[in-house]
Amino acid sequence: MRRPSPAVLIALLALFVALDGPALAAKAAKRISGSQLRGNSVTGAKIRNGTLQRQDLSARARAALRTPANRSVTSPKLAPNAVTSDHIRARAIGTDELADGAVETKQVRDGSLSARDVAAYSGHAGLDFPALQPGQCVAKGFELPGGAKVPDAVVAITPPSNWLDGVPVTASLGPEDKRIVVTACNGSGAPTADPGEVQFRYVVLTL
Repeated sequence: MRRPSPAVLIALLALFVALDGPALAAKAAKRISGSQLRGNSVTGAKIRNGTLQRQDLSARARAALRTPANRSVTSPKLAPNAVTSDHIRARAIGTDELADGAVETKQVRDGSLSARDVAAYSGHAGLDFPALQPGQCVAKGFELPGGAKVPDAVVAITPPSNWLDGVPVTASLGPEDKRIVVTACNGSGAPTADPGEVQFRYVVLTL
């Protein structure tokens, strides 16, 4: 029998490699695990687009994707009416976050405002009136907090529950619009007792 020539042997060897090469590559792919890969050796270019799932990400990466960066969500990013009162933490919005004129009457709940909410100033003042003779009026005054001035303002004052019967009180702005003057007049026909120092409640409303 005639021996094959070297050219035939080389051709047969190439055919064997060609036939068995894909099978060997498939076996190698099944045998390579993540532990055999060098750290940071797989880049984004090696990962097929759309193949990563949620479970492939770490817990930290999932949390970072769920939480937007501070100040990254601006008004244009929000759909109309997307944020309701249920999404805002209690007391999270202060006066600094509200633009001038942002809150209209329709946004204010009926009956939710007190005199203190709309007053420029409010508080208590201790005044010491003497005993008053019939027809006598006495005026006492006190300064507004911090020496404030409130021109074109309305002042309302309320005496305490133990105030003298038949002795009405009125309040007005005093000199330089920074002092409240309280006047008590005895309109009864008999002298009053000395009430001593009592606490009056007041509010100042600007016009």
